[in-house]
Amino acid sequence: MYTVEDFVRRAMASRGLICYGTGKRFQVFVEHFRGTQVLDKVAFCVDRDAGLHGSQVSVGDRMVDVLPIELLTEIKERGMVLLITNVRYQDVLSDLSAKRLLPAEEDYFCFTHLYGMILEEQAMAKSIPVDCRLTGNAVIPKVIHYCWFGRNPIPEHYKRWMESWHTYCPDYEIREWNEDNYDITKNQYMYEAYQHKKWGFVPDYARLDIIYEHGGIYLDTDVELVGNLDDLRYQMGFAGFERPGLINLGLGFGAVKGLPIIRRMRDAYNDLCFVQQDGSLNLTASPVYQTDFLLREGLNLNGEYQKLGDFVIYPEKMLSGKCPYTRRVRLAPYTKSIHHFDASWVDDAWKERNRRFEAEMNAK
Repeated sequence: MYTVEDFVRRAMASRGLICYGTGKRFQVFVEHFRGTQVLDKVAFCVDRDAGLHGSQVSVGDRMVDVLPIELLTEIKERGMVLLITNVRYQDVLSDLSAKRLLPAEEDYFCFTHLYGMILEEQAMAKSIPVDCRLTGNAVIPKVIHYCWFGRNPIPEHYKRWMESWHTYCPDYEIREWNEDNYDITKNQYMYEAYQHKKWGFVPDYARLDIIYEHGGIYLDTDVELVGNLDDLRYQMGFAGFERPGLINLGLGFGAVKGLPIIRRMRDAYNDLCFVQQDGSLNLTASPVYQTDFLLREGLNLNGEYQKLGDFVIYPEKMLSGKCPYTRRVRLAPYTKSIHHFDASWVDDAWKERNRRFEAEMNAK
């Protein structure tokens, strides 16, 4: 697998860089390399959207053309390099391969991979206080909660990850919540997700409600522990960044019973519907809602350790030892867990492509 340095060397040695896609991830690429010679190498962009052909996009201090993807046939003969900036790069690779437009392996890069490596280095550099214990006594109960709705058996690879909970927290009570011991009708968003068998969305409300009513620590079933959680119990509540700009409660979060910020985050779901007025499903991932809520509470999106009153926000590597982009596990000295981002709501083909890529990355 290539590195950021490999990309820069290859781009600078080429006769030009072609960018596939002109959306948000393309803008992230431009912003990251702003002021460098890499942007000077961008010759033009290509896009599947015919409505964009003939237009121009800003690349630093100049404009470049947006052209049809068929021009990718010229990459090899012109000595150029392709940078795929789309988030769903797997789909782009499949499409280009089917159309016989995919360049040789050494002639293309995916910015999602590069961006993940950049974020990994930033995450590894973030620190936490030497002593994170904010209360004299451990106030969060020794209980790990998890949700499993739908009555399907828990997959074996989930069970292996969950076994680590017993290994690192042997004296904790581990409590499963399901439709037999939890009222899934108490919130409309949650109940509609359940009725449509979108099991990955049902816990979005339930986990907040459970922690508010009972206290303790919640973990998604695709979380593997690599350390004991006792240190996290010496504060009123906590959560963590998945990456700068995004909080994800599925990584793991905890609180004392009745913490007001947990109640307010839970009650924000009372204003949401899973089935929208036009009949389509609201598939907005929960970290979007969680981050928006915490922004109103004073969250800084810099990915650093911070306190929102009684609620502590940890850097990415506290609760997420795996980068969601590179799928690579890298642990900081203080890492407590690995979130495997199994993404139960996405299709099996997408997950299989991610697993193959993950195996390749972790073999490096």
